[in-house]
Amino acid sequence: MMETALASLAAALASDSGEAVRSLDVLPAAERLQLLETFNDTAADYPRGELIHRLFEAQAAARPEAEALRHGEAGLSYGELNRRANQLAHRLIGLGWSRATGWHWTCPEEPIC
Repeated sequence: MMETALASLAAALASDSGEAVRSLDVLPAAERLQLLETFNDTAADYPRGELIHRLFEAQAAARPEAEALRHGEAGLSYGELNRRANQLAHRLIGLGWSRATGWHWTCPEEPIC
């Protein structure tokens, strides 16, 4: 797929059509369909009435050793991530936070796993 894309892009650039690179079709229609629709068809049904943290806790209880996060060589299991999330929640509650507290979350540059 990558070879086809690069060959198509090279041919389009060599033709000097004046088109912007971002508007060039670099994949044949069939490969584009496969990449964007077939491979990307990852929709899954889930209990829409449940809160996200409850769904996560259920997953952590069902498969605590399964990998939840990976960054390079570091990873966290669902059980460990759930433990850390609960530890953070209890720390925030201890500091006086509640559901009514406004807050802003900023992610660090480096993952915590």
